[in-house]
Amino acid sequence: GDIRRALEVCRLAAQLAEREEVRAVGPPAGGGGAAAPAYVDLAHIDKASKQLRGSASLRCLGATPKQQLLLLCCAVLQQKKTGLAEVPLHQLAGHFYALSRRHGAVSVASPAELVEMVSRLRDGRLLASASSADAVQLLVQPEDIKHAACQHGGFFAELPWDA
Repeated sequence: GDIRRALEVCRLAAQLAEREEVRAVGPPAGGGGAAAPAYVDLAHIDKASKQLRGSASLRCLGATPKQQLLLLCCAVLQQKKTGLAEVPLHQLAGHFYALSRRHGAVSVASPAELVEMVSRLRDGRLLASASSADAVQLLVQPEDIKHAACQHGGFFAELPWDA
């Protein structure tokens, strides 16, 4: 995921530099394809990165309620811990309840509320059912979830992202 994202940023940065050059010097002579830009600098890369951060999934994550965001964070942490894309619901629930109690910033959900949160995240296309019925899989990049959580601030920034 990280390499694909870096390549996407580089591709978009090159397009931005190309458009900027065409605006500055005009289209290439002979009516052929666009000329390669003279250079791509950090400003182009920064602008491309910001544009990609404005994607629909990131806007959706930014508007996700705290409990649901914590649930997504738990899925990321559980994936990191096991190395598997699929997260069994019982492990997700256990991780969620442990973090909810530890940080106290998010009210502890009942089992019925937890099922409703998973359903809402599926409806929002942030989670999907995995191959086994009692597991879920993330439909968004873990880095996007981490970014949204850190932007939210508070205890989200203190989660054990590197553990």
